[in-house]
Amino acid sequence: MVIGTTASTPCLLAGFARARLVDDRGYTSVEAGVASPPPDQVRWVVLAAQSAPLAEPTESKPGQALVIIESYGDCEGKTFFAIVLTFLSGELTTPGHEERVLGRCDLPGQRLVVAAQPLEPVR
Repeated sequence: MVIGTTASTPCLLAGFARARLVDDRGYTSVEAGVASPPPDQVRWVVLAAQSAPLAEPTESKPGQALVIIESYGDCEGKTFFAIVLTFLSGELTTPGHEERVLGRCDLPGQRLVVAAQPLEPVR
């Protein structure tokens, strides 16, 4: 997921802690803490001014941030309405519309889980 800002000045995004998939009422269907970054990786990104991605970004650009969320065990074809990312300074919610999770299903009956990778700057 590519993250940017609509602000006219750069802003700091730090402390990515949790990712949640929520339904249309805001209830959490599944959530994950963020994996610890390697010691040489920073835990923050400065977002460039006016760096918000287009509605359907085809590529990322410097000045944006990248968050990777992986899903596993989606044998039931669950849906979610939005993704909520929790940072030190607050929460960021993706625009809401219903989507299928599309996670891997290795064994019938496997429960849906998600994993979130550390925040990274786009280079």
